Amino acid sequence: MQALKKHLQEKHDRLPDADSVNLEFEEEEEFKAWLHELEQKTQAQFVLHRGGRELGDCSSFQYYCNRSGDRDKRVCGSGDNLMKTAKIGVTCSAHLSLVLFANGRCKVNGYLVHTGHENDISMLRMPHDVIEEIEGYLQEGWTPQSIVQKIQQKSDENSRQHYIRLKDVTYYLKSRLPERVFRFHAKDEISLDLMIAFYADVDGVDTPFLHYMPKTSENDNFQLAMQTPSMRKMLDRFGHKVICVDSTHETTMSPEYVFGTVMVVDDSGAGQPVFWFFVRSESKEQLVPVFRKLQDRHPTLAPEFFMSDYANGLWNAWTEVFGDQSPSTKRLLCDWHTWRSWLKNINSKLAPDVHAQVRQALSLVMFSKNEEEFNFRYGVLVNNFMQDPMMKTFGDYFVEHYGGPMIHCWAKWARLTSDVSTNTHLESFHNILKTKFLSRMSNRRLDNTCGVLLNAVSTFYDHKYSDLVWIVDIIRCRFCAVSPHEFICECPRNRRGGNTPCSHIHSIQILFGIHHPPQRVPLNTPSSLTATVNDELQSVADVSVPMELNTQDGNDAASGRSRRIEMVCKKVELLREKLARVKNQFLSSTIGEEKIASVEAQLNQAF
Repeated sequence: MQALKKHLQEKHDRLPDADSVNLEFEEEEEFKAWLHELEQKTQAQFVLHRGGRELGDCSSFQYYCNRSGDRDKRVCGSGDNLMKTAKIGVTCSAHLSLVLFANGRCKVNGYLVHTGHENDISMLRMPHDVIEEIEGYLQEGWTPQSIVQKIQQKSDENSRQHYIRLKDVTYYLKSRLPERVFRFHAKDEISLDLMIAFYADVDGVDTPFLHYMPKTSENDNFQLAMQTPSMRKMLDRFGHKVICVDSTHETTMSPEYVFGTVMVVDDSGAGQPVFWFFVRSESKEQLVPVFRKLQDRHPTLAPEFFMSDYANGLWNAWTEVFGDQSPSTKRLLCDWHTWRSWLKNINSKLAPDVHAQVRQALSLVMFSKNEEEFNFRYGVLVNNFMQDPMMKTFGDYFVEHYGGPMIHCWAKWARLTSDVSTNTHLESFHNILKTKFLSRMSNRRLDNTCGVLLNAVSTFYDHKYSDLVWIVDIIRCRFCAVSPHEFICECPRNRRGGNTPCSHIHSIQILFGIHHPPQRVPLNTPSSLTATVNDELQSVADVSVPMELNTQDGNDAASGRSRRIEMVCKKVELLREKLARVKNQFLSSTIGEEKIASVEAQLNQAF
């Protein structure tokens, strides 16, 4: 520092003696009060650089400007990833030397001129009283975002706390209240052990940790499974229909750990996570112990469908554990994953000039309306693959991986009653988890990730389900008052869980809805009944929606959809009136009760 002072005086004509300070105080508290007043006045800050150096009967302490020093690249990064930091990369000339004597008196000398930076109040350290206030808010349960807003609203622009940032509160949370971010120990493995013991003491039999196999020096077969009480109830309620399973990476700082989720589809058509697990891989050996713990808690779990990607480890582990109690569970392959695999192999195994033709043929096969149509198209497609030498490689791959019993996993005609066709519920959940809750930071400790899952994520989806149930009650068509979740249609256009039911649902609501209750229809003779009813049903089936819409200000999808629904409802209303006239004609004659029952059964089956 003396060399820096000499250089600035001789080369730059800086640091005149008038800017030096040389004071004495009766006690150390007077020096601290003077230093605090100086920092408030100059909007600068001095930090202890070196202290406690013994010099006979006194001790020496050195204070430097808090802006002095180099950036820590491990924290601040470099290049485009450089974070804002108080360090200027050089040494500021402002410094203080404190000599503390044995009798309590102290002597201070130094220079107060700052060089290399401008005074920026946002770069000062937070006052201790403000830090204590933040800690009090954290203990009361306030979120970091709300604390930042509270501190900024009641401070002026000339105070350091006015420039508080979210990462400041997060830092105080981690450093002063580590148990609130689920950091029970400095080492991740020990912290996770303490967390599991803590939840076991608090929740008892309903502990969210179903299974835990710690990593040891002899065995690196780490496994962890979690389920909150609300997730358990959700699985018991909706686990009979569809179970979706998928895994993802980059949720913890350990890249070898795979994070997996089991999800169900609730009555509003939304996905709900009901089980989480960490394993080393998606192998059957890794997953069987995890699924067995799930079976112990849900011994009657027997879903109708099991949705996943082509990873056989998930399906093989599931069938080994749940095969006896749910032998009729049908495996479904995610359409998105299936098409991704097909397109990848089309690009690698076929010439570019046939890519479009093969994609169209595969689409026709997948979306065949019934088994007979599928078998015909599938046979023609496979025959073409095998006869053409240029396509035989792709044909062998297609038959080996997606032929035989695997057909029922991806063909549309074989899965009409399932509520899902893709694993987008799970893909969306994993994206929300990484973006909203983990902030796209893959260097999370395992204890922190588990804490986020058990508290923030679980609570978020509990509230989301409550909101969805309320929204379903108020979503109704403004023309026929049908709710999108009251009916399920097997047509390709309808997607359960959406907000726009297909035209078939609107038609049924108008014909047989609560506003137009169905009437009993006796007819003259069976032959006249069959002919007339078939004519009316054909009229209903022939109702089409014109695709050309008059949109003057561009293609407004929402407005166009509403107009199409309105036109369908009006047309079906006219058909309903026509059908009522036919019914009135049938009411003028009488036939036997058995024939009336037979006719009504045919009519209901036709509709």
